[in-house]
Amino acid sequence: MDIQRDAVGKLTVEIKGVDVDDPTTGVIRSSNTDDIACWFINTDYIGESFFVRHAYFTGADQPYDKLKRELRAEIDEAEWSAL
Repeated sequence: MDIQRDAVGKLTVEIKGVDVDDPTTGVIRSSNTDDIACWFINTDYIGESFFVRHAYFTGADQPYDKLKRELRAEIDEAEWSAL
């Protein structure tokens, strides 16, 4: 992840990949941004519980398509349309 701050304090974040820790095997799997459907920020994290304050969905023109595939669940099409 690369984070830049501009002159007025606005942050720009570039995600370069993801590492996923499998606690059952202890193996860490690294991959590029193609495997990221969404990412979350907790602006008030104090090292205990993570609460999503901001959620970002990847995929510039179809951000929910990758998330929908990853969920592998039956979801009401009307609900997806509302997003």
